[in-house]
Amino acid sequence: MSATIRTAGIRRSLQSIGNVMLHLAETASEASTFAWPIHSASIRPLYGSERLTDDVVVQALDTLRMVRSRVAGHVSPARVDAWLSSQHLSDVTGVERFVARSWLETTSVLNSAHDLSPAEVTDLVTVLNRLRDLEAATISHRRSSAASLHQRSVNALFAVSCASSRPALIRSIPEQAATLGFDRVLFSTVASGSWRPRSAFNRDDSDWASRYLTERAAAYRIPSAAAKRHTVRVDAATMLEHQQREFGYALWKRSKSKNFWMIPLIHSHRVVGMIHADCHLSDRLPTQTEIAALQDFCRQVAPLVAQMTIEGTTVTSFPRGLAERESTSDSQRLHVVDPGGPSSRSTLSLREIEVVTLMAEGLTNLQIGRRLTITEGTVKSHVKRILKKTGSANRAEAVAYWLKSPPGRQA
Repeated sequence: MSATIRTAGIRRSLQSIGNVMLHLAETASEASTFAWPIHSASIRPLYGSERLTDDVVVQALDTLRMVRSRVAGHVSPARVDAWLSSQHLSDVTGVERFVARSWLETTSVLNSAHDLSPAEVTDLVTVLNRLRDLEAATISHRRSSAASLHQRSVNALFAVSCASSRPALIRSIPEQAATLGFDRVLFSTVASGSWRPRSAFNRDDSDWASRYLTERAAAYRIPSAAAKRHTVRVDAATMLEHQQREFGYALWKRSKSKNFWMIPLIHSHRVVGMIHADCHLSDRLPTQTEIAALQDFCRQVAPLVAQMTIEGTTVTSFPRGLAERESTSDSQRLHVVDPGGPSSRSTLSLREIEVVTLMAEGLTNLQIGRRLTITEGTVKSHVKRILKKTGSANRAEAVAYWLKSPPGRQA
């Protein structure tokens, strides 16, 4: 009887959470993108998986074994085979889906099985606790990775800002962009509807692009996606269907790239340059976080690229707001800088910092409320205040401003 009472209490508090977690995990990896205007028939993963550290992978495998021994016996074999696989437990998305599905199945057993013994109920609750621990470890990994990438972004922008001449700036842009997680980066300038390669970085020090970096090198027609200021991923199928010189087919063929990302550099609603980047040597797709960091990097360096007019132009300073940072010794409150507006500053409260931090992880209002133990309506109110204080039109802008603010600030 006591087991039945305990089970009923667990049913009410956990069943709906399991459904929400499964839905969010199944949709977490979905991402919208602008279709490459030449070829869009290929349906392949857009981003790569974010790899977990060895200790989190071991924790995931231990949890998998516990779920198999304590939960799988109560579930039909047909569902177990597809659910309890260790194939994807080395990346963040795979572990998140495993946690969500395991949580749902465990709460379902508690909800439907009325003949559980007290020991079995205790075992299932222990499984839920282990799943919660694994979820926390995954979240911690995401935060650590985001913090590391944020610091690399700051360092990359600072290094570019130190360029004292046009040649130094041209060399610096692909070198620093590569620090965000890419093996090869090609930087090009855009003029009169054409793009011309200017510099390249190769992690293996190869010179595959050298012949295309001279002043006499051919210019290529700017793709319509770049002309429309769209970021796109281009695969081999696209290039093989367009082997004309004007599309840069010879350059791509020499690169032997399976997939690459093309990101336009936009200043004053005008495309002034382009970045092509891939992870060719590591034979993987960049993660969504790496692409977002590269996009932000391109947005920040675009004004400098626009200033490059003649050889020898001296770069004396970055556009205001790009590398602006506050001293952490003066204040313990987070200040957000508006790069394009006046120098007035707004201050976020501690709770607002917590909310915008979770927004940066891609969490929805419902997820943020669950994490902070507040209602979804309260989260919406915090988001509205964050948008107002940062002068942002949407969540993405607010997160971008926060990422460019001094790390570690609190109210």
